[in-house]
Amino acid sequence: GKDGPVEVTLAIPGGCKLNTEAPVGYLVETPDSRDALEAGTSTTGVKVDPPTESFTISVPLAKAANAGDSVKVKVSLSVFVCKKGSSGFCTVNSGSGS
Repeated sequence: GKDGPVEVTLAIPGGCKLNTEAPVGYLVETPDSRDALEAGTSTTGVKVDPPTESFTISVPLAKAANAGDSVKVKVSLSVFVCKKGSSGFCTVNSGSGS
């Protein structure tokens, strides 16, 4: 098919929890193949709302892949995490993976 599913599991640091009041944001890019993603794919990111520690995203490819085809996909994430306990200090964690 044209869409490739990617399973995402957030690695929340010890002593912290996911802030369930702020959406998780992600951006899908193909840095080595500018035309690999379907036209109209968001260039500013997509929200996962309600936020969850595990979710599946769809990588909208411009054309169906053939056996043996490959494309490097970069997924950047923006996640709000809070310290556990009464202080409740929250911060944004950003990261990416391919």
